[in-house]
Amino acid sequence: MEFEILTANYNNSQFLDSFFNSINNSFVKPKRIIFVDDCSTDNSIEIVSKFIKEGNVPVKLIENPENMGFANSLNLAISQLGSTYFARLDPDDSVFPERFQAQLLYLERNPDIDLVGTNVQYYLNNLPIRYSDVMYGEFKIKNAIKRGILPIIHGTIMGRSEILKNYKYDQNLVPSEDYDLFAYLIFNNFRLENISDPLTKVTIHSNSVSNDLKYATIKKRYDLAYKYFQYKKVKIFVFLDFYHLLNYRRYLFESSVLKYYYLIVAAACMPFKSIKKVLRIS
Repeated sequence: MEFEILTANYNNSQFLDSFFNSINNSFVKPKRIIFVDDCSTDNSIEIVSKFIKEGNVPVKLIENPENMGFANSLNLAISQLGSTYFARLDPDDSVFPERFQAQLLYLERNPDIDLVGTNVQYYLNNLPIRYSDVMYGEFKIKNAIKRGILPIIHGTIMGRSEILKNYKYDQNLVPSEDYDLFAYLIFNNFRLENISDPLTKVTIHSNSVSNDLKYATIKKRYDLAYKYFQYKKVKIFVFLDFYHLLNYRRYLFESSVLKYYYLIVAAACMPFKSIKKVLRIS
């Protein structure tokens, strides 16, 4: 059951020790980490080189001569893929020791499933703050993706390498490249699922995608839903969905009393959706 990890890095040196150490401490180790550095200006290469010399897990280091972008860097990693399975992990995140083992066992025991994600535990200032609550059930996930919803966390996935054979990330779609991948897979009749356990540690920081949300991200997602599935959402509801998600994220990650203001704004945008979410995490 060989798998390789696909990683695209830009200036994440402060997180790389945790990234590599968590992989080294995994119950099941990858055949190789395919690590594409997108012309970092910090000491990322120095840290990666240190772990290569230690030799605990083989690392294929690809250094972009210029900054090519996240999606293009992932495409380079995919081009080097040679194992039965692949896993995604962002360089500012890390894994619990059992993550890869659990995903491999799931895929081996469920040969009809092509890709599986996990829940995550979010960390802020090195402290765990909350767990995600991803969707479960293949048909629920499929229907959600068809409606422009993102029910799988990109940095948690493991899948069969063959599903990426004809796929390339589009740099113009970042930061909605994750939805594009999942929509492409559903469109091509691949089957996706989640594991309920939180098996990935996601760091919230100033440069992380989880830290903020842009309207363009939501708009691109619904544009892609129309492209793949002809699902069209009225523009005003796209705006409401954006402001709901933006303020709900701020509510989850805010520690001051300001969090309740964010919750009120989120609820005003989509009251029923907010109530369901709060009941689910309470």
